[in-house]
Amino acid sequence: MNYYISDLHLGHNNVIRFDDRPFRDVEEMDETLIENWNRKVKEEDHVYIIGDFCYHNEKLEEWYLEQLKGRKHLVIGNHDKKLLENAKAMAHFESVDKMMHVSDGGKEICLCHFPITEWDGFYKGSWHIYGHIHWKKNEAFVHLKSYDKALNASACINQYAPCTIDELIENNQIFKKSYAVSCMPTYLPTEDIWAVNTAHGVECGSINYVLSEFGETGLVYHFNDCYHPEPQNPGHVHGFDAVLVALVEDYKNFSIEHFQAEYSAQELEMIRKVQERLRRMGKSRRVCFQEFHRVMQKLIIEKFPSAEFRIVKGGDFIQDGIMEVCQGEKKIRYKPAELYQKGYESNDFEGVISEFLELCSREFE
Repeated sequence: MNYYISDLHLGHNNVIRFDDRPFRDVEEMDETLIENWNRKVKEEDHVYIIGDFCYHNEKLEEWYLEQLKGRKHLVIGNHDKKLLENAKAMAHFESVDKMMHVSDGGKEICLCHFPITEWDGFYKGSWHIYGHIHWKKNEAFVHLKSYDKALNASACINQYAPCTIDELIENNQIFKKSYAVSCMPTYLPTEDIWAVNTAHGVECGSINYVLSEFGETGLVYHFNDCYHPEPQNPGHVHGFDAVLVALVEDYKNFSIEHFQAEYSAQELEMIRKVQERLRRMGKSRRVCFQEFHRVMQKLIIEKFPSAEFRIVKGGDFIQDGIMEVCQGEKKIRYKPAELYQKGYESNDFEGVISEFLELCSREFE
């Protein structure tokens, strides 16, 4: 998958003021940008950095690149001189150029840090992804806002995270509507989101998030997951809906053990029950009935060559099936789901299989 982002300005303290970014300091900004990146990008994904990767940074450029997942490509921006002079950092990029052309999902795209009035393939339906202007509604924005296929990849209008081209299209549509978005929180029914025009541009999302930005305060929920395993460095979101998203995405590692005071009794109970069910369903749903049948058949036939398997009831997943193991006139009927669940709960699946084989031994020998 391809992702695009520009104007990260990692390590650049003053950009917080220039962009009115929602961070206390450069350390929080860097941490958030890195977390947002790694939450979305996988190692095999291609990420096109469309200029201005870092600027006035104290940490070395390669330190930032080593933290970030994916196969990286650099479209050179006006603040990338220091980066270009760092050979160790540049070794992290698979390609580097002032302009690139890529294909993505049937779309031909021209990548350039600077906004272009007409780009290669302009009259043939190609797209243009750019940066440089951040959130500014200057002459370049006014000129390009009528071009549906010109997309601003600046971090500050794309939730400070790399985006797919479809996400860029959606975010740019919302940003361009900022002329119509009030300084009062507004519901946008076509996008099914809330929006508010702030000093640093339009903020969009859930009502919790938008009102947090609008009031410069709001609900904060902390939690630990695989991205934030340490209690002293937790993840945080601005609404309970976002907590539930984090729970579903990483139910194995999700924990609010150290932050229960931030949650109501109803919220705590909901998290507990949902997580319990996700763990049960997630574990069992990953095992296909036929896959389990093949494993059990192999193990039992190795020990009881004359045994036969009969599928009494089939299905796609193990909780749907019932099997019989027969030898002569003796038979044992079992539900794979019960064996699997017992192994999951005891954290000793091999032990449960061994126990079942011993049961067969007592019946058949």
